[in-house]
Amino acid sequence: MPRHFLVDADAHVVEPVDLWTRAAPRGREKEVPRYETDAEGMVAMWVGEHRVSKPRRPSEEEYYAGEAKTTVNDASLRLAYMDDTGFWAQVLYPGVAGVVLGRLLSIRDAEVLNHCVRTYNDWIADWTRSSNGRLVPIALLPLQEVGSSVQELERAVAMGHRGVLFPHRPQEMGLPLITDRAWDPIWAACATAGIPLAFHGGFGDDLNRKRLYNPEWRNLGYAAAASIGSITAFLDNMDVLMTIMFSDILLRFPGLRIASAESGFGYVPFLLEAADWHFRATGMDKERPEFKEPPSFYFRRQVYLTYWFEQAGPGALLEFVGPDRLMFETDFPHRTSLYGQSKTTGRDLAEIVEARVQCIQPEHRNKVLWGNACDLHGVVRPPAG
Repeated sequence: MPRHFLVDADAHVVEPVDLWTRAAPRGREKEVPRYETDAEGMVAMWVGEHRVSKPRRPSEEEYYAGEAKTTVNDASLRLAYMDDTGFWAQVLYPGVAGVVLGRLLSIRDAEVLNHCVRTYNDWIADWTRSSNGRLVPIALLPLQEVGSSVQELERAVAMGHRGVLFPHRPQEMGLPLITDRAWDPIWAACATAGIPLAFHGGFGDDLNRKRLYNPEWRNLGYAAAASIGSITAFLDNMDVLMTIMFSDILLRFPGLRIASAESGFGYVPFLLEAADWHFRATGMDKERPEFKEPPSFYFRRQVYLTYWFEQAGPGALLEFVGPDRLMFETDFPHRTSLYGQSKTTGRDLAEIVEARVQCIQPEHRNKVLWGNACDLHGVVRPPAG
């Protein structure tokens, strides 16, 4: 395979620590995401009155999985690292902003919320601008007001954003259910702009953070709790995709495409078989005559999936969904990413990536490893050879 033909469909940025405070509305600095140091010198992130990260010493770099911070935070060094490791482009999801998105979207003051959302979207658009399309940003939306969200979506797309991140359970932030038609203008705006509505494992509400403090899991140790929490977070996407599949959203908006990031692939064949089985077994095919096809048809037509550590599912079950809807990712720079495993195990990254590439049949590799991501996110295609 020629170098630089890989497109990473799910990587992350790490926002500057003062991103939201340095230009916060006057007198509102305590309402935006911020870092505070306690009397023992431990640093934690806060949103309003809520601490949203565990306290740790400033020297700790566990988030970066051993990578130099500059590789994460400096766009030119990121591109150089991508060149060295054979990646043409990365689709960039938020770091901290995604983890605390539930807290952000719970902010009721429109001035503060709009500041947080616009500040992030402006920063990441500027951070990626010099990459000539190789670093692809995903936008946030304020969501408390649908009209403002559509305006921000259009503004973000004009700046170069190629998707919008949406929470799994908006009702937890006091917003309408995801199946509520109040969201229709956003679905329509995504379809019109040609960008996907994106769901990311563990992002979009406060539940995943709470899981890490589950006493039953923590009794097994931090690593076990983090492992169980991460795996359970994959199923957040399964839950929201199932809800959407059984709603009429995909029927009413056939041009709407959905990206499922950092949630894996192996569960999907089971989900689709279960959906179609119960569609008929429960009589939904008669109760909902607007479904001219079983639910899996609309899923296969409009939902894109990602994988990174799996080999069995993508290798053996890809034909069940089709090669046009699966994308490769690394989850850079998280501890459980392919990059993170290279650092923590000492294995060469190329070796780890190659094992995940080889599970895809040769005739499907171009689509899975770069073509589908280019089509979905409008990535500038890599040069041949």
